[in-house]
Amino acid sequence: MMTSAALWKLPAALANSNSAAAAGKAMAELGVAACIGAGCVQQELLNRPVVSALSKTTFGILLPMFLGTSIMRTVARYGLSKSSLAGPLLGVLQPFLLYQLAKLVLVPLCGIDKDSDDGRCTAVCSAWGNSSVVPLIFCESLFRNSPEYLAKSYANVSLFLVGWSPFFWSYGRAALVGKDESNTNSSNDATLLQKLKPLFPPPVIGTSIGLLLALWTPVRDLFMGGPLQTIYNSFATFGGAASPLSLLVLISSLALNIGIRPKSQPKEEVIVIPTKVESDIENSNRASFVKQFICVSLSRFILSPLLMVGLLKGFQKIGLVSGPQQAPMLWFIAILQGSMPSAQNSVLMLQVSNKPEQAGVMAKFLFFIYAASMIPLVAIISVALQRFGLA
Repeated sequence: MMTSAALWKLPAALANSNSAAAAGKAMAELGVAACIGAGCVQQELLNRPVVSALSKTTFGILLPMFLGTSIMRTVARYGLSKSSLAGPLLGVLQPFLLYQLAKLVLVPLCGIDKDSDDGRCTAVCSAWGNSSVVPLIFCESLFRNSPEYLAKSYANVSLFLVGWSPFFWSYGRAALVGKDESNTNSSNDATLLQKLKPLFPPPVIGTSIGLLLALWTPVRDLFMGGPLQTIYNSFATFGGAASPLSLLVLISSLALNIGIRPKSQPKEEVIVIPTKVESDIENSNRASFVKQFICVSLSRFILSPLLMVGLLKGFQKIGLVSGPQQAPMLWFIAILQGSMPSAQNSVLMLQVSNKPEQAGVMAKFLFFIYAASMIPLVAIISVALQRFGLA
């Protein structure tokens, strides 16, 4: 069983050749993807309009198809139990508790005003991780040679997103953006459907439809082995492109936001002599960045996985989930979700709320968080794979 005490046995876990090699391989694949994404940006194969179009296609079409067909296939084969409720509950409860801890304790402790823009961004980045793209990439890398493990991992990611996505796009958005005057004025004329739409993003809709079809056996049989199997196969084929395209969008977005330039665009050389006031502002921004970085890193890579373990143990005591020996994949995916770097969609929330400058600052900040996540992620994944016997 993986407990907080397991962190003290980290060297032994890393010494396990199977778990360490699997975790290192997964991270290495992300590194190669980063080079590919940066190269595409530099060679002008990808720019902001193209990345935006790919992002909309992946998020609105391909990812829902992938999650929907994955959950159908898994439920048809393994069924559902009461422990299936743990995924959605963890997707809501864990970030909520972590947000309260970050806002009330970590952010003030790091000397950041919790009511400022920096404070809100820091608290949200501390509480919500990237719960769709990066976990799916890790699952593909870790379990591609074990179809049973891979199917179960996809199903657990899908169930986690059922709770996580609506909570992130409602409570998380309110925590990040605060009171949005433009949306408040227009919301009076909005219909109920328009008000509920942000709570059910396409990945949640895809997972929910797939889950309903999987539970409705006569209809499921029409799509899986029946006259409508062509539709299911087509959705599964298109959904297969979601994972690599999502990774390409993530990496290229980070590359664009940190200022990687196309070859044909020469870098302007401008000599600027900063004034004392500008120098003081720059030093202040640098100090603020360091405080935010420490706060988010401490939360995402130490407190978050420990909190997830605590919640899993609590669920086990009340009988909602089985132990890690009986349900190793559920435990592994939950801890993987709790160890992810911050959710990149926070940048999109700020852009939609007409805060482009704040969005640009957060995008650059997230680049460093993702870069810093390599070492702790490899360590956590190595421990989890060994403890749950999945290596």
